[in-house]
Amino acid sequence: MKFKLASPGANQQLKITLGNGQNNFPTNATIKISKKTIPNPMPGDSAEHYYMYVEPQPAGLVSWADSYNTAKQSYLDGMRGYLVTITSAVEDQVLDQITSTTTGAWSGGARFEGINDATSVPAWSDNSVAGRTGTVFANQNVSASSTSTATAARRFRWQNGPESGIEYYEQGTGGANPLGNGTPLVTPYSGGTPAYTHFRPTGEPNSAVGHGVAVSGYEGVMQVHNAGYWNDLHNRSDYTGGGLDVKGYYIEFSGYNKTGDTANESVPLVTAHTATVTVGGQTYYFNNADDAIAFSSQNGNAQVDLIGNTTLTSNVPAGVTINLSGHTLTVPAGSTVVNNGSINAPAGSSFVAQGANGNFSNAGSGAVNVPLTITVNPRTVTATEPLTWDPSDVTVTGLIGNDRVSAVSVNFDNSQPVAATTTDNATPLAPTTFDNGTAGSAAIGTYTITYVRAR
Repeated sequence: MKFKLASPGANQQLKITLGNGQNNFPTNATIKISKKTIPNPMPGDSAEHYYMYVEPQPAGLVSWADSYNTAKQSYLDGMRGYLVTITSAVEDQVLDQITSTTTGAWSGGARFEGINDATSVPAWSDNSVAGRTGTVFANQNVSASSTSTATAARRFRWQNGPESGIEYYEQGTGGANPLGNGTPLVTPYSGGTPAYTHFRPTGEPNSAVGHGVAVSGYEGVMQVHNAGYWNDLHNRSDYTGGGLDVKGYYIEFSGYNKTGDTANESVPLVTAHTATVTVGGQTYYFNNADDAIAFSSQNGNAQVDLIGNTTLTSNVPAGVTINLSGHTLTVPAGSTVVNNGSINAPAGSSFVAQGANGNFSNAGSGAVNVPLTITVNPRTVTATEPLTWDPSDVTVTGLIGNDRVSAVSVNFDNSQPVAATTTDNATPLAPTTFDNGTAGSAAIGTYTITYVRAR
């Protein structure tokens, strides 16, 4: 699910009833949620895990310590949150689907010692010496690249969650390696083999000094999505761009420490999600059609379904299908959209483009599929009078954009003797033809026509 709190004080709410457990989500943040059944849960934990990406608003760098504390204050159906622990490729891939693999985010991995799934850690929003002296963050004062450093300080361990305290990776002394700069460790969740890890093979983790040891110390906490890999950074990133400017974090929820049930609660979130895409049995929610289309094109052109009215400003790639499902999709003024896919606008839906709105055209096999009703207007004719028919003789409901009826043929036999004057029903003959407002232009709609007679 994807939610966005548009601004402090906004009053739109989404009510989520997940059971009778406590729910408490971060406020003033963009939030995305998914879930997955993992293959290797720890004893006492559930196999079904939930994953929430949180990006505080207004956007800016967020520290690992502050992220840890917010995660520990979060609840989903009675499950207390923790910074994500990634124990398999399955979990890693879920995170890849929730956000871009270049959107850096904090995980629950770090070289720190002594946290042990604590309900909170000391507040530390920067890399100051005071914050890393005599605290659980002390290992940011030492480099894991040196063999003279104690082994414990060179090892990454999960700081929270059901895997809390488990060491999964020992940093090396430098150099590129397919498994990163170091060695994956055998863990209780890895079945007697080295744990799944995904550090960047170009030499991460590397205990870099960033702005200098005196200012920041050495890198020692783990981010995900550094060009699709794991990476080590300082408590608050010293860098900008390239996914290194970490502005969000992943919270994981599972059954290992679920609290007692409480009454159903309404989770106050402002939500603007208007489109969904389902991949591998997981449904992902998006604030607009553009984001959903981009995600679809990265995931086998999975179908996009609208669940609210929204806008379209990006081109639609070939193979992508958008179902309006009773909602309105608008190309806003100032936008130009080229459709190479399929947009289905069944009865009750509305596709709005051209005119006072944005420019829209189809290319390749692009089509906007729309049901259309053509009503033949009553007409009085004289027997044996040669008949001609004009689009003005019919009323059309359902045309989109600048489309219009350019020609219509009517099945009406006027050659037989009848009274001097008569009124009768007439039914148009397919094909009725259309253009886009000028003779010879191509209509943007592909119409399924229902002909009716005026009563």
